[in-house]
Parts: sequence; C-alpha cells; structure tokens
Amino acid sequence: MEVIEHCASDSDAAAQPVAPVHGLQRLLQHPGMSRAILLVSMAITLLAVWAAHSYAQRERLHNFEQHAGEVHQRIASRMATYETLLRGGVALFVGTGEVTRTGWARFAETQAAQSTYPGIQGLGVAQRLSVAQLPGHIAAVRAAGDDHYDVHPVGARDEYSSITLLHPLDERNRRAIGFDMHSEPVRREAMERARNTGRASLSGPVRLVQEDGRAEQSGVLVYLPLYRDLDGQFANHGQADDLWGWVYAPFRLGDLMTSILGELDLHVGVRLQDVAPDGRVADQPMFEYQAASLGPSARPDVRRTLELGGRRWQLSYVDSEVDRSPISALSATVALAGIAINLLLLQSIVVQARRSRVAEQIAVESQAQVQARSRWLDAVSGLSPDGALVFERDATGAYRLVFTNPSFSHLFGLRPSDLLGLSEPAVDEWLSGLGDTAHPLPALDASEVTMFLPGPPKRVLRRRQREEGTQRVYYFHDITQASELDRLKSEFITTAAHELRTPLASVYGFAEMLVDQMVPPQRREHTIGVIYRQAGVLKHLVDELMDLARLDSRGGRDFIRQTTDLREVAEIAIESVAHPNTGSRIHLQSTAEPLWAAVDVTKVRQVLVNLLSNAFKYSPAGSPVTVVLRSARQGERDMAVIDVTDQGNGMTAEQCARAFERFYRADPSGHVLGAGLGLSIAKEIVELHGGDIVLDSEPGVGTRVSLHLPLSTASAPPGAEEARDDVEAAATA
Repeated sequence: MEVIEHCASDSDAAAQPVAPVHGLQRLLQHPGMSRAILLVSMAITLLAVWAAHSYAQRERLHNFEQHAGEVHQRIASRMATYETLLRGGVALFVGTGEVTRTGWARFAETQAAQSTYPGIQGLGVAQRLSVAQLPGHIAAVRAAGDDHYDVHPVGARDEYSSITLLHPLDERNRRAIGFDMHSEPVRREAMERARNTGRASLSGPVRLVQEDGRAEQSGVLVYLPLYRDLDGQFANHGQADDLWGWVYAPFRLGDLMTSILGELDLHVGVRLQDVAPDGRVADQPMFEYQAASLGPSARPDVRRTLELGGRRWQLSYVDSEVDRSPISALSATVALAGIAINLLLLQSIVVQARRSRVAEQIAVESQAQVQARSRWLDAVSGLSPDGALVFERDATGAYRLVFTNPSFSHLFGLRPSDLLGLSEPAVDEWLSGLGDTAHPLPALDASEVTMFLPGPPKRVLRRRQREEGTQRVYYFHDITQASELDRLKSEFITTAAHELRTPLASVYGFAEMLVDQMVPPQRREHTIGVIYRQAGVLKHLVDELMDLARLDSRGGRDFIRQTTDLREVAEIAIESVAHPNTGSRIHLQSTAEPLWAAVDVTKVRQVLVNLLSNAFKYSPAGSPVTVVLRSARQGERDMAVIDVTDQGNGMTAEQCARAFERFYRADPSGHVLGAGLGLSIAKEIVELHGGDIVLDSEPGVGTRVSLHLPLSTASAPPGAEEARDDVEAAATA
C-alpha cells in the first residue's frame, strides 16, 4: 500500500476545525484506562513468560527425544554395519572355499573395521566339531604351524566349537584361539539360534576371553552361520545339520558404545540393559553414558527397546541438562521491561522459524536427492567392469582427480587415496610407472589407445576419453580375454591348417598322378593305398576337431548320463581295441565291488579307447598294458579311478606338462600317426563329468594315465541290468 504524507502550514492548521473526540479516542482518554492497560500488559507479560517457559520446555523435550532417537538409530545402524561385515566373511568362504589364516587376515585388513568403526575386537571364525572330528582337527591345525594349538576349556562334551581364525591376532585375541564358545551357556544359546534360524544372532552379556582383568567391560558377540552343502561347498544357508561353523565378531560394549556416542554432541544419559527372552530386564546395566545424570533417584524420560540379532536391549535415556527450575525473577523483570520488544521479536521469530522450516525442508529434500543420486552413481560405478578416472577443472584451470571406481583399483592395483586430489600430469606419472620398456603406457590424452599392463596378471586395456563441461573422464575397458581369444583362435587355425595340409597334399598329389596316368600299373595299388590311408588321417583329424567344437560349444549338455558300472565300460573298451594278436597284452584288474558312476557311456568309452590306443602306439610290440579299476577318497568325495599303464617310451616332465595341449605330440617326427588332440579331448570329457585326469610318466619306463570320476552310490541303482544292456548297445554302435 502506498503511504502519502500531507505536510500542512500553521495557517492551514489553524483554519481547520478540531475533530470531535469520540469512540476509541474517548476510551483511551478515560482515567482508569492506564490501570487497565497496565493490568493487560502485566497479563500479557505473564502470559509471555509462561509461553516462553513452555516453549523452552517443549524445545528441551524435543531436543532430548531427538538425541535419544539419534542414539537409538546410530546403535542400530552400527550393528547392521557389523552384520554386513560378517556377511562379507561368509561370502569369502562361499566364493573361495577353504580360507587360510593369511587369507582371513588379508580380508579383515581390507574391511578396516577397527579403524572405521571402533568397538569391534576383531573378525573371527569358529568351526563346529564333533567328538570324532576333534583329534584330527587339532592335529591338522598343529601341522599347519600352530604347535601350541588346542581346544579349551578341557572336558568331554557332546559337541565342540573352536575359534580357528581371528584378526587382528594381537595379545588379547591370541587368548581366544581354540576357545570352545559352545561350552558357555550364553554363547551357546546365541550360536544355536544362529544355526536354527540361518540369520545373524546376538548373544547376551558375557565376559570376553580377551579380557585381561584390567578395566573390564561387558561383552557381546554376533554370530552368522556358515553351512556346507552335500557337495562339500560352503553356503550361506542350509539345514541345521549342515552347519560348518560361524563367522562372528566380539565387542566390548564400553568401547563400542563410546565410539558411537562420542561422535554425537549429546545432552542425555544412557543406560543399556539386556532383556531376557522371558521379558525380564537385567538389574546390572551393560553400559552407562554420562553416569552422573543416572543416579538412583533419576527417572528415565524415555525408555526404548532395540531388537538386534534375535536379542532385545532396553535403553533408558535421562535428560542430563540441569536447568529444570522455573523461570527466575530476573527473567520476569527482563520480560516486564521489554514486553513490547519481546512481542516484536516473538513475531519476528515466528516468521523466521516458519521460513527456516520451509528452507530446512527444501534443503533436506535437496540433500536427499543428492544422496540418492550419489548412491545410484556409486552403485553403477561399483558394478561396472570398466575402470574410470574422473577429473574436474579447478579455479586455476588444472584438472584434478575427484573420483575413481573399484574396477580401476582392481585393474591397476592403486588405492584411491594414492591418487585423489592429484593433477592430471601427476596421475599420468603414476600410471606410467606401471608400464615396462616393451610396452610403455601412453600418456593421458583424448585419443583412443590400446595399452598393455605387465602385471601380474598381464592385462590389455582399451582407453577412451570423454569431456563435458568442467569434467574429463577416462574409461579403461579390459579386453585381455578378447585379445587372448583372438590369439588362441589364430594359433588354432594355423595349427589345424598345418595338420590338415600334410595329408591333404599327399592325397592331392597322388590323386593328380593317377588322373594324369603318371603311375605305372604295378604301383597303382600302392598309390591308392596311400591315398586311402591319408584320407583316413584327414577324416580322423576332422572328427577330432568336430569333437572339440562340440565340447566347447555345448559344454557337456548333450551328454546322455546313466548310472553304469565302470568295470563293464572298461571291459567293452578293451574289447573294442583288442585284436587276436594283441588281446593278451591287456591285463584288467578290478575291485570285487561294482564302481557305479553317472556318466555318458559312449564318451567315457571313447576316452578309454583313446588311452589304450596311445598305450599301443607308444609301446614296444608285445609289451603288456595294464588297466586297474579302484576307488579312492578325494577331498570330500568318493572317486572311481581307472589307471591305464604301459611300458612304452615314456615322457619327460616338460612333455607331461604340455601333453594335454591341443595339437601337441611328444613324438613330433611323424612316425606315430595322430594330430595331438586325443588327450585334450579326453581331459575335457572327464572334467565335464566332474572328474580329472592325471598323467605320470618316466622316459624309458612307461606312462600311467589315471581317470578320476565321481562315484554315485555304493549299491546298484534301479535298472542296473538295463544299464548294462545300454552299455553293450553303445559299444556295438
């Protein structure tokens, strides 16, 4: 609204009549109005004091509840983080199998839990042991280098557990190695709950083995079960009977809660108590923070229950601020003296508070959007197989590194902390130090280049650059596998062409001589025989190449598996290669019990025929060939073993190491027919059956080839007679 002031002269004022006094003006001029205004002012003042006091009380209570909620959320979040660390330990076992102490220490150091989240005493693994397993377990750990290892406390129990891995292995944690946590009731209850539920389980308060009697604290442990399936592989879920052990973490509650609460500017006292499964709250608190405000007469302003790992904690919060008295006389005097100013300030504060709330809401929403986008970016960059370097131009115009993703660290073996904040030339200097004289790394620029990292492992990367605004991004795509596949494909084509060219040249040359009638009649039969034999060599080579292509493309999906006695398969394979003049050379030795295995009969027979043929080709005429069938224990599996042994030329250690390579022949002279594909085909067939093949040879003594195939059951499966008929039918075919 526009305000206009009229400035009149004295003469004009004198000329104008005086307006009559009436209405509000008359009321204000009443003699008792001053006392009324005073009374009203006093009432307003008292009301303002009461309102200010009430507002302060509400603010204090709001802040107190906010602090209590923040503590509550921080504890739950921190414990969830530790559970994530334990799940990483379970994933390590599932991904890699057995984990050594060195491997566990490397994993724990990678997590950096103690430095990032103080309070955790370490990351450990406890193995579940039966009475029968206990002596062998102790002997195995001692044989691995821990001469003083033993499971304690000593005593006969139905079941044991032993802490086998724990990091860091400091003075406190060394006392825990070998401790049977299952022997203590509180720990045992949490361990069995984890085993039965398959989820993380929190124990009740215990005295940790790590305590040394000085400044002791209550302790708790978090367990996450680790299972082993029927194939002996580690798994993160399974039945209770499949339990192998636990990945766990011990905590000293004093250190844990101090690290959590020390990050906050709190004005509350906190008391932490354990709640039993029957709902009874323990009298003795596990932890107290700002204990001065938690005296015997203190009543908790807020009491909350926290559910963690199947266990409940009760947290009592008491306001530690001492200003609980009513408003003072001085405050009332100040309020009376400045009532008008206070009213104006109150109005201003209300408006400002409203604006502040709106601005805060906008800021929170903006921050949430930024955090969500940051999480999306972290997730995408973390899952990307390509390495990335992101530079941003600063005020001086220089580009500095602001972001790297995990794939870059994996490819180059550099930590982000080594590079972040460096200029582009400095990062380029770091990367150049990773190259070698044969393949120096190209400088960072806009060109698309292929670069070689000497490793180990050796890598081939393709680098591209993209620049937009103030950011410059370099992408590193790993093309090592593609490059290696191209090399192997070229090598395979070259070798195959070489192997095909020799017999093809003979066929073509002799056929051309026959067409041109350049062969005398008395030599034609010999020439045709040569063509026939070389054509057979070509057919055999093409058949083996087709077998390799089929195995590579189908990966055993076309195998027709049936449970068969491997002794019968061996007998039929021997019949396939035996001739009237060589039948007595083969000696079959077998166990009395059948060796049942689920295999593709035709493929296994093909492997045995190939091995027997090699034994004949590389052995002196008339020398014996022995086939032995037996069973053996390999790790956690029962295996059928077929040994084919000859007394031939044998091979050196270097030849044995390359025997399974494609197109490799121990005798490159060409006197022995073959393309060098038989053993490689045999190896792929056996491995696709879940087994392996072992070669043992000595020059001048002979060679033994051992096939290891998984056994099915100890007894004959249903339809065993039909399976035998199928084997014989496959052999006939």
